[in-house]
Amino acid sequence: GFSYIPVGLFALLGSLSGGWVSDWSAKHFSQAMEGRLILNLIGTLMCPIGLLLYGWTFHFGIHLALPLIGSALFSFGESFMYTSTCAFVNIKKPAMAGSLLALINAISFVCAGIGIIVAIPLLTLVGFGPLLSLVAGLSFLLICISMIIVIYQLRSSKLSLVGLNDLSKAASTGICTAQPENIISVQWF
Repeated sequence: GFSYIPVGLFALLGSLSGGWVSDWSAKHFSQAMEGRLILNLIGTLMCPIGLLLYGWTFHFGIHLALPLIGSALFSFGESFMYTSTCAFVNIKKPAMAGSLLALINAISFVCAGIGIIVAIPLLTLVGFGPLLSLVAGLSFLLICISMIIVIYQLRSSKLSLVGLNDLSKAASTGICTAQPENIISVQWF
């Protein structure tokens, strides 16, 4: 029963810190709505690290504390990104936000069901370490693809040094005309 405490605590910390980082990113990369996601994608690198730690410590039968740390790191990375994803969906498509978030959760549950069906035979075939290394590699690949998409969106929205200089000049003068009014803080949700 106590093994759920670190996972829940790290999920709470990931959610709170992910929201703060998302708000900071939205202010500093305000040229595109996807700017909210840029730094949160870096934080999700905790997911593959946690999966690797979890898998290989079970594979070699190391002390139980290390898999708990691995699952807590995975939980932190997942909730770190989920907060900004929900805020991004609410800002990008406000009329369809409920449906899109339900779709995200449904896809997550379907993938979890398929993962269980596939993981059980693979676990007996290769063991914990190689299996979770494969899952961590897939997770890292999806994070990289997401990062490329977000960076492409930022560049296509004409994010340039001139725009960043305008933001820094406006911040130093106290007049912020280069920042859009439609940035909504995650804490409002």
